[in-house]
Amino acid sequence: AIALPSQLKSDYERFEKYIRFKPDTKMEYVYYYDEANSQLDFRLEGCNTLEEKAQKMANILNLNINMFLTPEQIREKIDLRNEGNHFIRVVERDNGQKSILRLFNDNEKHPSETEISTALKRFVVQSPKVAFLTGHETRDIYKTGDRDYNQFAENQYFRYSLRNQGFDVVTLSLEDQEVPEDIDIVVIADMKTPFNEVENDRLNKYIARGGNLFILGDARRQEIMNPITEQMGVTFMSGTLVEMKENDSPSLIAGHITKEAAQRFKPYTRPYEFRSVITMPDVVGLVFDPSKGFNASPVIVTDSLCWNELQTTDFLDDKPQYNPETGEKQGIIPTILALDRKVGDKEQRIVITGDADCVSNGEMSKSRNGYSSNNFTVITGTFKWLSYDEYPLDTERINPEDNAVSIGRDARKMVRYGCYALLPLIFAACGITILV
Repeated sequence: AIALPSQLKSDYERFEKYIRFKPDTKMEYVYYYDEANSQLDFRLEGCNTLEEKAQKMANILNLNINMFLTPEQIREKIDLRNEGNHFIRVVERDNGQKSILRLFNDNEKHPSETEISTALKRFVVQSPKVAFLTGHETRDIYKTGDRDYNQFAENQYFRYSLRNQGFDVVTLSLEDQEVPEDIDIVVIADMKTPFNEVENDRLNKYIARGGNLFILGDARRQEIMNPITEQMGVTFMSGTLVEMKENDSPSLIAGHITKEAAQRFKPYTRPYEFRSVITMPDVVGLVFDPSKGFNASPVIVTDSLCWNELQTTDFLDDKPQYNPETGEKQGIIPTILALDRKVGDKEQRIVITGDADCVSNGEMSKSRNGYSSNNFTVITGTFKWLSYDEYPLDTERINPEDNAVSIGRDARKMVRYGCYALLPLIFAACGITILV
């Protein structure tokens, strides 16, 4: 992993706007080599040891190998093995506080204003701590399979992961311990087996003290998830939501952002204006009962022709039919709800969704023909609200209001004659003056 001296000037320009306000900032570069990039192996044939590989790369780049620290030497300063030995920037204060800026696997590569500001904000604002519950075959934040959550939660090379947007991410087993006091948000994602009595008691204590939650249900999980959400007034509907479409599976729902969500939660505003949808495969509808003391705002809803299918389960070979006699209900059905209530001096916030796949590795990296989807908005919108707007940071600029000019009929003549006659005369006078 190498930062070349030729790159230092552009790197300084990248941080110039920050150095302007912190002129005592010092930029130090540490050069090292270690195992990091197997794509270079074809250039290093014949090299048996890491030292030989480093020497050959130094020769290729016309650099002196002595300017690079060995793996043992760099690990005395900082152990980068958890970072894949990739190039990183460590932002450090005089008091010892540290924050990390990474390079990302996208076209921009370098951290933007959002990531840099997030790293600096960590010095003065406590980062929200998100705990993903483990056990019961919940979605895993360390696995990269299609159904798991590594992309948005833990992936250090993904710019928009919680880890790179100001959150501290941990896992937690309720069977082993209570929810610690420093946990700000608990995520319960698609449980396949119910909590035992001890786990239920520990979760209820967290809810009673006003802890924030992100709860993700899914099809065929209603019996397991309903005991958790019914105390909040939310019930997962029976069956799977379907809508007849010409080219796609009936169980693939294009969820629409509500006007209320666009007004209340800023991350949803622009996707709402651009009419983006949230693709939700095998989603369950939500029913809300206000008698439990919570307020509810629908965030994502279906079209009016959607219904909860109770009979058909094979949506590839069978064609579902709406049958109200069996208890199926058709209409605009919420698939994501935002709940809140006052608990002492705190506003408790809870987000519940009927689909755990909409934010999975597979769905967020998938491009579906005919859909202008923006599924990552569910992550930014949810966690920004659950963290009381601390993170992710909003670095968008306010659009200028004076972006239109109206000219009356009488004024048009003045503008035309001014451009035809007055401006040429002014230019001619300037030119004559300069020549003389």
